[in-house]
Amino acid sequence: MTDEIMEQLLREGESSSLDYKRDQYPFAGATDDQKGELLKDILAFANGWRRAEAYILVGVDEVSAGRSTVFGVDNHIPESHLQQFVNTKTNRPVTFSYRGYPFEGKQVGVFTIPQQDRPIFLAKDYAKLGKHIVYYRQGTTTAVASPDDVARMGTPLEIKKLIEGRQEKVSESVRVSLILDIRYGFVADIYNDGEIEVYIKEVALCYRAGEIGLVSIPLLVSIPMLLADGKGSEVHFAPGRKNHDLPCRKEVKFILARFPIASLEGAAIGSPDDVWLAVISFGGEVHRVLGEEVQTVLRKVLELWRMAEEEEKPSNLTVIFFNRVGESRDEVGRIQVAVSKRYRSNVLDVQFVDGGTGWNVGYEMGQQLLQELAAGQLSGWIGKYGWRIDDE
Repeated sequence: MTDEIMEQLLREGESSSLDYKRDQYPFAGATDDQKGELLKDILAFANGWRRAEAYILVGVDEVSAGRSTVFGVDNHIPESHLQQFVNTKTNRPVTFSYRGYPFEGKQVGVFTIPQQDRPIFLAKDYAKLGKHIVYYRQGTTTAVASPDDVARMGTPLEIKKLIEGRQEKVSESVRVSLILDIRYGFVADIYNDGEIEVYIKEVALCYRAGEIGLVSIPLLVSIPMLLADGKGSEVHFAPGRKNHDLPCRKEVKFILARFPIASLEGAAIGSPDDVWLAVISFGGEVHRVLGEEVQTVLRKVLELWRMAEEEEKPSNLTVIFFNRVGESRDEVGRIQVAVSKRYRSNVLDVQFVDGGTGWNVGYEMGQQLLQELAAGQLSGWIGKYGWRIDDE
């Protein structure tokens, strides 16, 4: 450290390689939570993405968009005590130094953390810090590294050790509730009650099906959307995603897409030992809901789907088109359409049936007809033609 470097650092502002602390870190006689803040900061800078040495200046207060102010500190923590405190808790030694530096008639505490091998993490929990969690400096804040971030930091052996340890932590924090939802069917409600983000790679309904072997059907992430009804109503849909980053103290729902009933009947009525719901993270399965609980909900869902199939069976209708001449109505053609009702709604789906009567109304007239039928109309006018449903 030199006066020139110190002056430059005071004018840089906090970043991924620089932090200011107005007061000295509590250490001698401090609580574990207080000392944990010091430990977290050193780990974050050691794991940070940067091209030069990182510094923590103690006794300096940041001034936004200006030169930071030096207040100084009254005491320094012996470096040997700091080294023993930090390096007895990590998976590998952390390279750092601490020294007092006189500047402007005051004492500044200077932590210097060079670039080094990563990832560095705690071998066991300490205060509020979790084992096997990789903290790193991101701009002016401390973040938790994602699996992809960690994979870019270390050797395969280190990643393997980290994944194994983190899997154990994730398994302890995941809670799963199975829900029978009238609208969406089979729903897995997953809650992360832990202190680290959970990366959910897949939630799958699994069962063994005779000669076929293991069948795994992924559930889809459910995205809530507010309805424009002014009442705060929500509707959920599954856009096709299977994975989800689940923050601490948050929940997410996964929905089983509607399948042909025959493909799931075996899972619903077979041996409970052959059916389960698996929650899979980046290192493998972290939670499993066993057969009987899964089958209870699945049987009810299949019952709903059977009712839906019955309700949604299309009915073929004949639409008669005619000219009105005075009091008479001269028929000019007929069209076959299929009308079906969406399950538990008043929405109608309408489509033309191939092999009709040979009379073509054209694209625009045909689209208008489908819209009017979907709106529940039984008769109407399209262009110069009238139409009605043949009720004979």
